[in-house]
Amino acid sequence: MTGGANRIYYLTVPGAVREVGSWCVTAGRSTTLPGERYPPDEARHPYRYREVSARGRVLDELQIVLIAEGRGSFESRAGEIRRVGAGSCLVLMPGTWHRYHPDQDSGWREYWVGVRGDAVETAVRLLGLEARGPVIDSAHADPLVETYERLLDLASVHDSAAHVEIIADVLRLVVRIARAGESYAGGALDRSRSDGNRSDGVDRAIRMMQAAVTSTVDLPRLAAQCGFSETSFRRSFRGRVGTSPYRYFVALKVNAVKHELAHSELPLKAIAERFGFTDQYHLSRVFREYTGVPPGRWRRFGG
Repeated sequence: MTGGANRIYYLTVPGAVREVGSWCVTAGRSTTLPGERYPPDEARHPYRYREVSARGRVLDELQIVLIAEGRGSFESRAGEIRRVGAGSCLVLMPGTWHRYHPDQDSGWREYWVGVRGDAVETAVRLLGLEARGPVIDSAHADPLVETYERLLDLASVHDSAAHVEIIADVLRLVVRIARAGESYAGGALDRSRSDGNRSDGVDRAIRMMQAAVTSTVDLPRLAAQCGFSETSFRRSFRGRVGTSPYRYFVALKVNAVKHELAHSELPLKAIAERFGFTDQYHLSRVFREYTGVPPGRWRRFGG
């Protein structure tokens, strides 16, 4: 296992830097040897970060994690356990429960960066990483490692210029992951014309769901509109996105609600009505299922 000594940073950000639109709160590189307790160097992490492999955790920042070597498992509230390995990127949206850990017999080397603020989240959504995540596979980890190593060097410098450079590099990282994931997916999906057509159909369905986030979607009708039978739609959608069409659509609504909670003072009843929930109790139940916290707590601490 390569990579050198562990480097772990939790950053205090100058107030003015936040005006950039996003700011970095943590970055690191860590190697877990086969059979070693995970996470290593546990005492160097604030308590809420340590539960990553046990009970799981909910963070109030967006984290992008790269598995550079080794293999392991990842689990989120939205779906089943996923296998991850060298080249896997974990795009962890704020407020979303997750847990992951390396296999005991392999260990792994990982990099991470955590940011708050709208700028990076907007880039993640614009480039489709949220829709494709939380696990995005890249054929090669080395180009991404170079960006992470630069991030770590900048994180050790405590001035405003370094903080701004970090956000610039995180945005570059988002673009590289988006392009790497498309290339990897293309190698698997473009083996035949029919596979390409299925991919286009899923993309169309995603756009239609995004446009209907404040209303409802008839999934069998949507499948037909995008050229699928109901069964093939579920199968193709899960293969491309990693979760079912229903859970993806509900997750879109929950993310829209999170933004509303963070940026408006609308009462929960009005937000529930706006996004097509039966009532505020229905919204609260679904929101807690998908994020691990109630809407009120998200409004106070998560936005």
